[in-house]
Amino acid sequence: MDEKLSDMEIEKLRAIVGLDSETESFSDEKPIEETKPVKNTQIPEKPRSYVSVNPYKKPEERASSAIDTELFVKVEEHAAIGKKLAEAKGDMKVIADTVSLLAKAEKLKSEAITRMEVALDKIDAEIEEIESKLVAPEGLHVPEISGSIASDEFIDLRSELDSLKSELGGIKK
Repeated sequence: MDEKLSDMEIEKLRAIVGLDSETESFSDEKPIEETKPVKNTQIPEKPRSYVSVNPYKKPEERASSAIDTELFVKVEEHAAIGKKLAEAKGDMKVIADTVSLLAKAEKLKSEAITRMEVALDKIDAEIEEIESKLVAPEGLHVPEISGSIASDEFIDLRSELDSLKSELGGIKK
């Protein structure tokens, strides 16, 4: 820093800083007034409410004791707000869990419906296959049974069944 500033640069710097070039003092400076000593007076203090800290009390007991100062009222309000916030977070978690369970239930329901549809399709295909096997070929001729003969034979069979039942009942006794 061997450079020396020119007079013009020095004047610019003095103008920026606020020094007057003639007086070598600040231009906006007010003369310093002498300060007068003030008597040592005490400011009256507000009565303090002292809280006795019992080292044998648990922290919960100390916090729950009623104290009539604004600071502790604010702390109690803050604690109540924190408690409400924690409860709200818990409620949100319960709602989120419920929504998740409902989504899982819907997914299981749709999977069950899909499986049931697949099973019904398989059963339907098996029934069609069985029916196709039971259908008589076109060239096969089956003689028809007359309605009157069949009904007489069924009546005879029924009477025989009744007699056999009565015989079985007699044997069991």
